[in-house]
Amino acid sequence: MVNVSIQAAITKARVRRVNGAYALITDCRIARDEVVFVLQGELTNRPSKYSIQIDEHKHLEPLHDPHDLKSLIHFFNHSCDPSTYINFEDFSVRALRNLEPGEEVTFNYNTTEYEMSNPFKCHCDSENCLIEIRGFKYLPLSERIKLAPQLAPHLRGGILTDEKHEQD
Repeated sequence: MVNVSIQAAITKARVRRVNGAYALITDCRIARDEVVFVLQGELTNRPSKYSIQIDEHKHLEPLHDPHDLKSLIHFFNHSCDPSTYINFEDFSVRALRNLEPGEEVTFNYNTTEYEMSNPFKCHCDSENCLIEIRGFKYLPLSERIKLAPQLAPHLRGGILTDEKHEQD
C-alpha cells in the first residue's frame, strides 16, 4: 500500500516551462501535509548547484536524464515562502499548505544546505525574501528559529550552537 501512495505522489507535479524557466508545477489539488513526490537521485559526498544536502557529508544529486522521475529534484526551485517541505523520515516532499493545480512546487534551500555550493540572488518576490541565498550557516538567529520545524536533521543541532551565526 505504501508503494501505491508513493507511485501516485510522483504524478502530482510535472516539469513545466514557466516564464522562460523550468519548474515543478502541481497537476491537482494537494492537501496540507500530503506527499507531492519522493526525493530520488544519486548519493554523493560533494555538493553541486542542483544537489540537496541530506546529511552532513551526503548530497542527493539529480540524474542527468530530465525525463527520469528521479530527476525531479533538478527542477525543485527555491522560495523564501515555499509551498513544500522535505520530510526526512521518508524523504517525501509534502505540502506546507493546501495547493491548487498549477502552483509551483518549491522549498527553502536554507532548510537543507549548510553552505550553498552556488549562492545566488533570490527572485521569489516573497514578502520575506532574504535576497541572497547562501545557506543555513549565514542565516541570522531569528531566521534559523523560524525555519526550525522544516530543518534537515543535520542542521537542527546548529540553530543556536554554530559559532559563525550572526546575532539579530
